[in-house]
Amino acid sequence: MAKMLKCAGDNDIVTIKAADGDDCVNIMFENFGKDSFLSYLLALVGL
Repeated sequence: MAKMLKCAGDNDIVTIKAADGDDCVNIMFENFGKDSFLSYLLALVGL
C-alpha cells in the first residue's frame, strides 16, 4: 500500500474506500488539473 501512495502527486486527491464485510479496498487518485484518474483495488489478507 505504501508503494501505491507514493504514486500520488502534490495536487492529487487520494480517496480510500472500504465497505463492511468486503475483502478489498479501493484506492483512487484524481488530478483535475491533468484530467487524470487512477483506481486500484487492493485485496485484504485475513490473519
